[in-house]
Amino acid sequence: MEFNEKSFSCNIFKLNLTDIQPNIHYYPTNDEPLIYYVDNPYFTSPKKDGIIPKLLKDFAKFIRINLNLFVLSRSTLYVYICTNSSAYTFENQSVSLIVKEFKEELAKLNLVSSTDTIIRHISNREKGIFSWAAMNYYLGNFHKHRRTVGILTLEKDFFQISFSSDINNKSITPKIFHFANKAYKVYSFIYRDLGYYTAFTKTLASDLPKRFEGHNHPCLLYNSKLQYQDLTFFGTGKFNDCQNLIENKVLSANQSFYTNNINGIKRFYALSSFSEVNSDLDLNSDSPLSELLSKAKEICQQDISYFLAEFKPNINSTEICFNAIYQYNLLYRIQSDNNFSIIKINRTYNHMFTWHIGAIVGDLTSESFMRKIPQNSYNITVRVLFFGFGGIIGVWVAQRLFADVSFETAVPEDCKPLTSNKDENNNDLSFDNE
Repeated sequence: MEFNEKSFSCNIFKLNLTDIQPNIHYYPTNDEPLIYYVDNPYFTSPKKDGIIPKLLKDFAKFIRINLNLFVLSRSTLYVYICTNSSAYTFENQSVSLIVKEFKEELAKLNLVSSTDTIIRHISNREKGIFSWAAMNYYLGNFHKHRRTVGILTLEKDFFQISFSSDINNKSITPKIFHFANKAYKVYSFIYRDLGYYTAFTKTLASDLPKRFEGHNHPCLLYNSKLQYQDLTFFGTGKFNDCQNLIENKVLSANQSFYTNNINGIKRFYALSSFSEVNSDLDLNSDSPLSELLSKAKEICQQDISYFLAEFKPNINSTEICFNAIYQYNLLYRIQSDNNFSIIKINRTYNHMFTWHIGAIVGDLTSESFMRKIPQNSYNITVRVLFFGFGGIIGVWVAQRLFADVSFETAVPEDCKPLTSNKDENNNDLSFDNE
């Protein structure tokens, strides 16, 4: 389930583990998933008392109607907590309250009879690693021991590179990810100043000291108007000026892109905002940067009235010009020194490669999970629920059934569930300050 400033939603997964490669699907099917979604008034309401209990109560009714309660009553509960903002830490009372109320609501419905509940904090770095795991899982790279691919993620407030490499790097401790009797050394680097909205506001802030009306902005569509703080910006849609503004105000201050050790990665998959902008611009998933450049030039010179009349109504007209140019500059800087291709996942399929699936795959080889499973005789069905506060809290439950199936995945000694904000090397995961 996801609990954020806009909505309270739930995606449900099922998992059949009958081979060395687990089989994960949306419930009941990938094409027609069962999804729970309601508006969330929590962040906009001055009085927050009673909002979360009502949301949870309505959600519990949904679960009771749509899921097999007998299966859930014999299940073990896993809770994952990931906060996108440093304002919400693992010990934060707001997060603890949500977890507490969720447990209480489950107890009232008797959905989970076991008191064995594992709570983990997942940092944004680990989310990137689990996104890497989800992508390589779906490509079959783990099962066939093929070369893995990397992940590029562009969110509102950070840019992230995640990949596996055998080369040691002293600046960051890798996550050891086990699958199919093989250990993968996975790195994930986060750049806080390079999120698409963070970068956008930096270009707006460049003129703030002037404090007067009538600022022309080259990264806004021609004749568009934007109110930011106490300033009004008017779009000029000048590609070259916008490109220079991005370089000077955003990218030039971040010369420390981590591009070492990724020369062995032949392909990166770009998720989140990368795929969304690619879809907005009607580009193919494997389109080269030259096509992104051409489309960015074309879109930025459009008059705002023409754009609104001709293009998809759900496209953010305020930021589309900036996002197109920014992504070109960002990807060009990364790709120019490295020989790899970039695939932008279509927005329609973005949900198939979320970090939750990587978390499931990772926990299938965890010691705590393996202790619950007969080593040579079982089948498993897992239903996965996800929700979050300023980020995401994920929940999945495992139901053990009998089958004559052997399990070959090794149990890693270093993949123990986190019960605090420390990883296996005692590194603090509360914030991502890398």
